[in-house]
Amino acid sequence: MPFIPRQVKPPARVAITCKVPEAVATLLKHYAAFLESSQEHVVTETLRLAFRRDKEFQTWLATTHPEARLA
Repeated sequence: MPFIPRQVKPPARVAITCKVPEAVATLLKHYAAFLESSQEHVVTETLRLAFRRDKEFQTWLATTHPEARLA
């Protein structure tokens, strides 16, 4: 058993590009500053939250893509 735990490898990341209204981009920037986090973190966690809370999406996902997991 190692003396200290192994470092957890971060999951693979894929770059995506999208355009949002300027007001949304400004709020994203401010929210990331508020959390002292990156904008990438805010977008990732917001999407995860939406995916988890959308029961209809979860049902659809389980029936059409059973291999997919909500992270």
